[in-house]
Amino acid sequence: MANDKQLIRTLTQPTIILDDLQFADMETGTSPNNGAPETASKPSKQFGGAFPLIMINKFVFQTAQVNRLVLSSSGVRPYVSIEILVTDKSFYSTAFPKDGDLVSVFIRSKTDPFKPIRNDYEITSVDVHQPAGSGENDYDTMIISGTLRIPGFDAVKCFSIKDTSYRAALKVATDLKLGFASNEVNTADSQTWLCPNEKVKNFLDEIVLSSWKDEKSFYKYFIDHYYIMNYVNVEPLYSEKADIEEALSILRMSQDYGKDSQLHKTLSKTVLSNWDEISQTQFFMTSHALINNASSINMRHGYKRYCQYYDALLKEDQSIFIDPKTTEGAEKDKQLLKGRPKEDFYKEQINTKWMGVQYGKDGENCHPKYNYAKVNNFQNSVHIEKMGLKVTLPNANFNLRRMQTVPVIIVIKSDTVRKIKNEEIDESQEKSKPNPDEPDRTKSALDAESTPFSIDKTISGFYTIDSIEYVYEKGNFHQECIMYRREWPTPPQTHP
Repeated sequence: MANDKQLIRTLTQPTIILDDLQFADMETGTSPNNGAPETASKPSKQFGGAFPLIMINKFVFQTAQVNRLVLSSSGVRPYVSIEILVTDKSFYSTAFPKDGDLVSVFIRSKTDPFKPIRNDYEITSVDVHQPAGSGENDYDTMIISGTLRIPGFDAVKCFSIKDTSYRAALKVATDLKLGFASNEVNTADSQTWLCPNEKVKNFLDEIVLSSWKDEKSFYKYFIDHYYIMNYVNVEPLYSEKADIEEALSILRMSQDYGKDSQLHKTLSKTVLSNWDEISQTQFFMTSHALINNASSINMRHGYKRYCQYYDALLKEDQSIFIDPKTTEGAEKDKQLLKGRPKEDFYKEQINTKWMGVQYGKDGENCHPKYNYAKVNNFQNSVHIEKMGLKVTLPNANFNLRRMQTVPVIIVIKSDTVRKIKNEEIDESQEKSKPNPDEPDRTKSALDAESTPFSIDKTISGFYTIDSIEYVYEKGNFHQECIMYRREWPTPPQTHP
């Protein structure tokens, strides 16, 4: 069970109606005799399981036609990119997308309690590439891009909601027939929220950017692959101690496409690692790479930012600085990503944001922290993305979700130097001067020989998942996650 302040609970379910997604029933025992040979496989489970099911205008693409599919959830709403090998050019005549057409996608979750991914995307672009000198019977490559279809999300409307930002976001989600999930119960920012002939998406952006509860909170939102709007208080995800969640894992090579085949499922913990012992589980990382955006963020947005505005009620200028939050006590043993240790030049790298005039009192026009909240939410959100980790998993793992805090363990097996660097110094061994004519028999050197692996103490730890991509290419699914953490451990003091 996750920490109560970190757990994003689904409060309402979506009611959006999707297009029908159908394919011919060729399965033995479930369809009338159509002259097809009997087979022991289960094609219905292969669709969306072994390969994605993709349909445009009732045209279902065959397995060999799908070169690559990427379902990405990284911004406010998911988007799709598909590369198709056009082997059947009747598609151009009968089903090529036009204005308003959709691409429907289905990916199985393989087992309860996880929902499958079933999305309709508004097609935003189609690029067809024909090889130079190709003929009528040669194959083309078609690249399709789209964003998740949410009717009314981009519509321009005029209306108002008098309530807190939390309840206003919930009402907009309900009106859009989206579900709603949050780790919050309410906010302290009641006012009249105005959508003056503005896109509903922009109105939602404004609500969440201006959300306020207290000095220990900041907010962001996104819509996931299940049509649920997630309204998230981000601060507890990074400042609260995280619990390791239970998980349902499916062994990588198991499948249920054959007549008598079954999935091999086990209960485990949600821990990501490159340890070979878990290589057959969904939590094995085939690759991982560090991310560093720190300097570009600091140069663009400053280490701190002043929020300046004129308060029409008080009839005076206001200038309040926002220093991005850090976890209480983290300065004792962690690096806070505020310049190099023992340097304080970052205190002078400050930006200023002029917010105009703030009118009203007690929600008559806007809540008292309206302008301050905008800078607070933005500055804290962007500074979260300074440093992180990009990991690749060999399968789609539906245990993982955006804004989930998970532990990562980086194992070192064959890199002897790196293993030694991550072993603690045995001070009793360090007191005597080593004899250059004898082999190094310090604790770290001995462990390098006798211990099969070490843990990278700097990179390992808890991260919060910021984005998820489900990727299908070369006949296989894999998953990519970008995750961040706000403070980093001080590198271990080890042997030189």
